[in-house]
Amino acid sequence: MKKDNSSFLTILVPHQAAETKHGKGSANAQGGFLHSNSEGLCYQADHVFDCLAQGKLESDVMSPDVSMLLAEVIEEVRHKLGLSSLRILPELLIKRVQL
Repeated sequence: MKKDNSSFLTILVPHQAAETKHGKGSANAQGGFLHSNSEGLCYQADHVFDCLAQGKLESDVMSPDVSMLLAEVIEEVRHKLGLSSLRILPELLIKRVQL
């Protein structure tokens, strides 16, 4: 992760050939995409809900191994920051799925 000289946070994804930029705005001149609603893993949560709604227990685009690695990295970062408990915000629980 690096901070640009702009108001965007650039996240380099080593296993993909693309760079994703998050911030206010739209597509940039370099061909990247700017997502204004990218906080709190909302796109990932939406994908999980979509998979569950389709009766899938695994994603077609994200393997369980990569998901576990991501969870381990997030947990390590939380531990290093001294965060002991996960706080779930009510507004993140609005979307419901009928199984």
